[in-house]
Amino acid sequence: LAQCFSATATDLFVFIAFPTMGKRAAQSAATQQAKVQKVETVEDTFAQEIAPVVKHLEQAEMNESSIELLQSVAPFCLKSIKEDRHAFQESMLESIETALKGIQAQRQASLTGAEEHMAEVCAKQDQNVTKRAEADSKVEKATEIHQSKADAQGSIEADASKAFEALRAAQEHEEELAGEKAATLKVNEGFEKFLVTFEALKNGTYPGKEWRERNKAIDETLKVVEITDVSLKSALPAALRTKPAERGPFSQKAINFCEVALASRGEKLKEKIGGFEDEASARARKSQEAQEAFKLIEEKLAAAKAETSAAKGELDACMKEKASIEKEMKAAPAAAQKSQKALEKAQEQLSQSQAVLSKFDELKNRTLPEEAPQDVAEVAEAPESTPAAVTTQD
Repeated sequence: LAQCFSATATDLFVFIAFPTMGKRAAQSAATQQAKVQKVETVEDTFAQEIAPVVKHLEQAEMNESSIELLQSVAPFCLKSIKEDRHAFQESMLESIETALKGIQAQRQASLTGAEEHMAEVCAKQDQNVTKRAEADSKVEKATEIHQSKADAQGSIEADASKAFEALRAAQEHEEELAGEKAATLKVNEGFEKFLVTFEALKNGTYPGKEWRERNKAIDETLKVVEITDVSLKSALPAALRTKPAERGPFSQKAINFCEVALASRGEKLKEKIGGFEDEASARARKSQEAQEAFKLIEEKLAAAKAETSAAKGELDACMKEKASIEKEMKAAPAAAQKSQKALEKAQEQLSQSQAVLSKFDELKNRTLPEEAPQDVAEVAEAPESTPAAVTTQD
């Protein structure tokens, strides 16, 4: 330690404070006390100046033991003026300066990062304004497309409903034919039976005792044969009760009219029965056509539904994008405030590092005070003697 921290011009102030043999012994007690107070003031000022430097070294990216080493040697290295430092002190000061510059570089990088982040936040706010406008436009367009697809689907659904009703009616009409045919065959069977009855009436073959059955047959004939002529209709019952040989011309005319009417009706029934096969084919064809038409409309409806669903999906995506942008815009002020605080903190920390490094440079490059040479000269004039006490740096 004696070699590392040898007496310097600053240390000479300490020697002045103690009584020595020779010329110094003549100084007054008041002068000695003043010198002691001056040294203490210098020591206090130095401690205040170096405290921020020592404290700041805690931020260095070094292991704990290295930081403690630099903190412990900093006061001893900086207490000496530049001209009086030896190689070890200079080496330690270089290490301290490197550590302080490293802290400053680290904080400069933090400030740069904070500035970049702040710029990104501001840029993102501007971008979100543009994105919001674009999102509004997309949502509006997607809404129009979706509404158009939905309207088209609704129109096709109405057509599909009509096509389904047409198919059902055609199928029911086809199914009804079997019942119509059965009913017609039943009517024809009854008509053929009636012809037998009418033939008996016309030929007068009813026995006298069956006059009730004969009257019933006459009433049935009036129901079966549609006679619009009142005279003929009135003459027919009497004509049918009269024996064929006893009928007059008008009675015979009424019976002939019945025969023609019944023959015509019989022909119509035969035609209807014979036309059932063609009618069945026609109705089956209509059912098939209705089925095919309904199938086509169903396919068209399925395509329309797919298009509507796709348009709805696109609209939902646009709405989701818009909501995301709005969420970011809502959070932007808080993010900007947080980024601003981080930037201010980084600026403050960098300013602190710069101030500490500036103070370090000041302490590192300080020289002997102006009054120091006079004190040194006084010491040089004094004869060599052994001081009563020597104060050294700890």
